[in-house]
Amino acid sequence: MTWVTRVRLVAFMVGASLAVPLASASAAPPSNDTFAGATVIDSLPFSDAVDTTEATLDNDDASLGALCGVDPTLTFSNSVWYAYTPSTDETVAIDTSGSSYGVAGAIVAGAPGGFETVPGGCFFGSTTVELAANTTYYIDLLESPAGLGGTLQVSISELIVPSAELTVDATGSFSKSGTATITGTATCSTGAFASLGAMLTQSVGRIATITGFDFSVAVFCDGTAQPWSTTVTPSSGLFRGGKATASVFLSVCDVLCGDDEVTREIRLKAGH
Repeated sequence: MTWVTRVRLVAFMVGASLAVPLASASAAPPSNDTFAGATVIDSLPFSDAVDTTEATLDNDDASLGALCGVDPTLTFSNSVWYAYTPSTDETVAIDTSGSSYGVAGAIVAGAPGGFETVPGGCFFGSTTVELAANTTYYIDLLESPAGLGGTLQVSISELIVPSAELTVDATGSFSKSGTATITGTATCSTGAFASLGAMLTQSVGRIATITGFDFSVAVFCDGTAQPWSTTVTPSSGLFRGGKATASVFLSVCDVLCGDDEVTREIRLKAGH
């Protein structure tokens, strides 16, 4: 064997020995590849990025597909698991839109052989679900349709019901034409959409009741108390000075919705 041949052989053997550990490392599945190794989520918001190219499927994944009533023509691959136990009742949003492939998911309670889904717990891409306090939920995220895996990007956050706070002033006004104006303040979370509706009733004599409605009062949401006002036209008769009952409802929505309602006796006075 010549010197050149020996050098080439040694170089080949060294290269081969270096390649083996690298191949072994790349072949390792992620730590949360199975139900037993589910990544524990301690608190929200939570985000994670996982290389799923070596993630696998097993019987637990298959059982969730059956539980979700998945179309048998759909195929899945490369799953990973997460576990979360909320300390209070929560509504959470799960988003995987940043992933390098299409993601299907299942959210369940229980254990293998006795999994139970939650409303909204079978999904593609993203979902919103209501979770009960002190219950452990398992989140299985899979590639759909089946492929070679890639980068899974998952974020989980709690959705907060937007604030809604309403006041109705103790006095309103009436006009000669018989309409009545009532006022107050409305407070709602910044960026939310709000709608306010009002009903005014007034008894006239012993049996007559005058009623008027307005369900299109504009409210701007910026987290501070905003004045509102509505002029109500009676469906019959005329509003006049004296006692009346105002029922006002405020609805505030972003992803979730909150509301407030006030019913109170007010006094109508002649307007200027």
